[in-house]
Order: sequence, then structure tokens, then C-alpha cells
Amino acid sequence: MNNFLKIFFVLAVFGALPAAAQTSGRRIDFKNFTFPALCGEAEPADYRIVKGQWIKPSDDADSGLYSDFRVQSVAYGDLDGDGREEAVVITACRPGGTGSFTEGYVYSIRNNRPRLVGRIAGGDRAEGGLVSAKVVGGRLVVESYEEGGSGLCCPEFIVTNRFRLRGGRMIDDGRPTRRALYPAQRIVFAKGAFKTTLTARIPASDRKRFVVRAAAGQTLTVRTDRPNSPVYLKSGDGDELPNENGLVLRINADGDLTFDVINNNETDLKYTIAIEIK
Repeated sequence: MNNFLKIFFVLAVFGALPAAAQTSGRRIDFKNFTFPALCGEAEPADYRIVKGQWIKPSDDADSGLYSDFRVQSVAYGDLDGDGREEAVVITACRPGGTGSFTEGYVYSIRNNRPRLVGRIAGGDRAEGGLVSAKVVGGRLVVESYEEGGSGLCCPEFIVTNRFRLRGGRMIDDGRPTRRALYPAQRIVFAKGAFKTTLTARIPASDRKRFVVRAAAGQTLTVRTDRPNSPVYLKSGDGDELPNENGLVLRINADGDLTFDVINNNETDLKYTIAIEIK
């Protein structure tokens, strides 16, 4: 995947504002608005949001599938130093299958009308899906997901790009940066010990990543005190042994082993995690 987020620019006008509208992008009613969205296609189409949503049931009534389009976030800020705020909008579109496509738009106000001055290219979930877009210090800061070998479902990195609005055009402002979404916490045993217990708070439907070093022939055991919380081996050379709650791994080679503790519950939970190598 290309880590350099691209922004495409247009000069177009969409919709009308009430007569009382001022020059700030805050006056745009994005809950009742038409967006020129790609929604995973090569060419844009108009999606008209009414009262905050656009929903279309599948032609197959028994499938339970539907298409929907919604505004994911709206941020405001002055991007060109003229004292007037632009509006930065991220939308999310599900076209009826498993895909969930995000994309963004930058609107300014000219002659009391919204003017689309920039499009922010997003993507499908872990493959370029937009996390956030906001104005910080006069710059547009965009965060997007990057896949790291776990598939479209599960992003591994967040890429941050920054832009400035100059002369009606958005321009790159520095190189993109990249950070791990789940930085691993290294587990270190006390001298002479082969097991330890630690606590960690894991948000609902999220994970916490750990890394531990072990030797060939040893067995790693990881247990948690919470139900519906599997432990998955992320990387490392070993054979998983049958177990009911956690991870039991017979290690084949010296080196680091990385594993994730998953909170599949609907609430944030505090975990007690027991790790043993013998």
C-alpha cells in the first residue's frame, strides 16, 4: 500500500445555504447535504443525506444486507489564514457487502455557499481507511489506517499526513509519519523467575500486545482472568497446544514471541494476565 495519502482538488459548488449563513464552515448542515462520494467506485456519485443518514436495503429482502452512507466526523479550522474556517468532513460508506469505505472533503465558504476545495482519498478499513482529519495550527492533519499482514479487518499502523491550503490548493507539508497501532509491551521476568503476573486495561473490542523472549524446547503459557478473551500468537516460531483459556505454545527456536490478548466483550475491562515459561 502507498503510505503517501493523496488529496485531489476540485473547483465545484454543491448545495445552498440559508440566507442567514455566514462565512464559517460551521453553518453548513452536513446532516442534510449532498456528497460527491466514490464509495469504492472509480467515479463519484451524489449521496444525499437526509436527517443524518442514507440507507438503501438490498434488492434481496431476505439477505438482511443494506447500503448506507453517513458522516463520520466534522472538524473546523482556518487553513489559509483568511480568518474564515474551512470544514473538514469524513464520510463512511458501506455499499452492501463487507467493505466499509471512508473518504474526506474540505469545504470553504464563498459567496455564502459551500465550495469543495479538496478531496481526501481514504480506503477500505485497514487499507487506507481514514481515522481522523482535523485542523491543527493552520494545517490539515490526516490520519489513516495501514494494513500490516492481518487483512482488511485489522489495521496495524496509523499513517499521519499534513497539508497546507495555499492559493486555493492543498500542498504537502512534510513527510508522512507512521506509528504502530498496537505497540508491544515487553515482558521481563525477575532474576531467576520463569513466571510473572501483570495487569492491563483493554478497551472493548480491542487488544493489547506483548512480547517475550524464550528458547527452543521451552513452553510458553499465557492465561487471563476474563471470559471471551482469546490469546493469539502474532509472531514467533512455535506449535500451539490444545487449551481452553489462553495460549500454550511449544517453542521451536530461540527468539521473541509476540502475542495479543483480545477483549471480545462489550465493555472496557481490567485484565490479570499470567505468563509462564518452563
